[in-house]
Amino acid sequence: MSHQAELSMRWLVNAGTCDFWYDNWLGNEALFHKVQVHGTLTFKDFLVHGRWNSMLLAYYFLKDITALILQQPPPEAERTDEMGLPLDDILNKFGVQLPSKCFCCHMAMGESIEHIFASGQLAKEIWGFFGAVCGIGLPRGQLRDRAMAWWLSKQSEVQKWLVVSILPSFICWHIWKDVAMAVADKFNKDSFPRTFGQFFESLSQPSSLLQCRLVRWRAAGTGMVTLNTDRCSKCNPGTSGGGGVFRASDGRALVGYSVFLGVDTSLLAEVLALLAGLRLCDQKAFTQLAEGPGQFSHSFREANTVADILANEGLLNPFDLIRVYDQPSCLPQLARGIVRLDKLGLPSLRFLKKSSA
Repeated sequence: MSHQAELSMRWLVNAGTCDFWYDNWLGNEALFHKVQVHGTLTFKDFLVHGRWNSMLLAYYFLKDITALILQQPPPEAERTDEMGLPLDDILNKFGVQLPSKCFCCHMAMGESIEHIFASGQLAKEIWGFFGAVCGIGLPRGQLRDRAMAWWLSKQSEVQKWLVVSILPSFICWHIWKDVAMAVADKFNKDSFPRTFGQFFESLSQPSSLLQCRLVRWRAAGTGMVTLNTDRCSKCNPGTSGGGGVFRASDGRALVGYSVFLGVDTSLLAEVLALLAGLRLCDQKAFTQLAEGPGQFSHSFREANTVADILANEGLLNPFDLIRVYDQPSCLPQLARGIVRLDKLGLPSLRFLKKSSA
């Protein structure tokens, strides 16, 4: 169902914020399903003076794809700052009508940037509280006027000036974070503090304690070849790719591969990525590969970065059913760097929430 929803979803190009290759702005499918991806090219590369560059489109795409693109209105060259947040008044411009989700007022109000961050009941309480503490008046005006009053205020001490200059961003960020949670129906209104004293106390509470664990890539054994595999899926089920790398016991990369797997579940993609590696192992005659039920083990994501990079390569190249990297120098640049770090034994940090027990 998620895959069908993705295909039915259409991104609006007007703001220039969607991806040329991977977002469904054409209305039927994303371009990467149809053509070879040229990752360095974006919308702006195919525009000349605000219009589609038909000659460049014809150079990279077949006639039917070029005609389909030319039917679409070219994206605007610029976008305003207010397009950055998906509030009610912004969505209304695109014909999307939503019921108000404003949680900061007793009466239902349409969401706008000014209402959420400046004129709303909660915003006034927060700005007023901090303004009284820092000796800054509450100007009547827009959010920009309020922030400028803070940033331009004269402070006798450097430390106080630093705090005052940071607080506007801090206030807006926490307001927006709670707004986003409310829209996603993950915001618990009963637990929301009704006074700013309670609000400030809730911010001072320690966050969930994390424990840090060092993880690193490890070889299967001396003289053995290690195969690391991974999969990458956009949805579950969804368009998937797989990848893997064969490494010697000293960490050297021998052969890598990436494979496009089509639409699969995450578990099936994981198995197919491994199967592709075992087939390649047979083709390359790696007789030192560890085999048997006891030789398969799970590798943490932080220690399996090379395979993850190659799995993403498989997903992004649907026209290459399998791509084999016969030499370490043929691997993607980022993968080559990680191989060197793994060979040196450099660990990665894995963060886990501490058990309350």
